[in-house]
Amino acid sequence: MADSITPPSLSGRHNTTPPSYNTEKAKTLLAEAGYPGGKGLPELNFTYHDRTFQKRLVESIRDDLAAVNIKVKLVHADEKLAIPYVEGVSDFYRTSWVPDYLDIDAFIQPILYSITSPRVKNLQISLNGYPMFENVMLEDS
Repeated sequence: MADSITPPSLSGRHNTTPPSYNTEKAKTLLAEAGYPGGKGLPELNFTYHDRTFQKRLVESIRDDLAAVNIKVKLVHADEKLAIPYVEGVSDFYRTSWVPDYLDIDAFIQPILYSITSPRVKNLQISLNGYPMFENVMLEDS
């Protein structure tokens, strides 16, 4: 299991303790969101590109969600799509990405700009701020 959002070889990397796999906490959060036992939550379409490693990963995610009564339908997206998002079909999707440069900014900035958490958005990011960024991001996820 990864212990950071950045690879081990990067300068400025911070080791954190990733969230544990906790189905009981997930069930509690589902109930707090108004879906006790997954009741009332529609089946979710999970789109992905049908590559060997992707398929194994999305099947694992589907199985983990099934453990807390979240129904997920795996939907193969057209390989011609750069991102396996299909308008009107995808509830969520799996893609992969590799940065252009082996630099901590290349890993952090795309994530930072895609997060809506006000606590994360308001962080002053610098080399010393990355550990705080990772911790807040993990707490808010």
